Amino acid sequence: MKQTYIMIIIFLSSFKCFAPPMEVDLPLKEIERQYQINSFNTKEFTKENLINYIKLYDSVNYEIIVKQCILETGWFKSRLAKQYNNMFGMMHSKRKNAIDAGIAYTYSVTYGDKVITYHPSKYKHWTDSVEDYFLWRDHKLKQKNLHINNYYVFLNQVGYAVESNYCKVLKTIKI
Repeated sequence: MKQTYIMIIIFLSSFKCFAPPMEVDLPLKEIERQYQINSFNTKEFTKENLINYIKLYDSVNYEIIVKQCILETGWFKSRLAKQYNNMFGMMHSKRKNAIDAGIAYTYSVTYGDKVITYHPSKYKHWTDSVEDYFLWRDHKLKQKNLHINNYYVFLNQVGYAVESNYCKVLKTIKI
């Protein structure tokens, strides 16, 4: 009887089982994260949704990044945020599905004797702007071979803002 079971097990194990092919061989945790990221693509903009979405990309530095959004958009009230879904003032989108703002909206800022004029990117959805920010950040990290030990230092290293006291202002913002 025991030999019969062993023979059956050997016989059955000789057959190959083919699992359906997976598109991407990702760990389960990353698949779950991608699912969560995709779930935000239909959510309306709220500060809470923004915070939770940014946490999916960076759970350590999310507060500083949210403060950047607040500063760049004037607490989400600017035309940049409301009409262009641009939460960071991004100028050159790294996303394929961003809409070119063209000359529809020109933004000028005066710093001392310098006037900086640019055409900010326009996005279909606010999450596109956040994703674009992280594409920009990852590009800068790789390009300059940097690491994020201190996010404020990182922002200074990449020259994120023209204003020299940008990080000091960020530190004063309460979420």
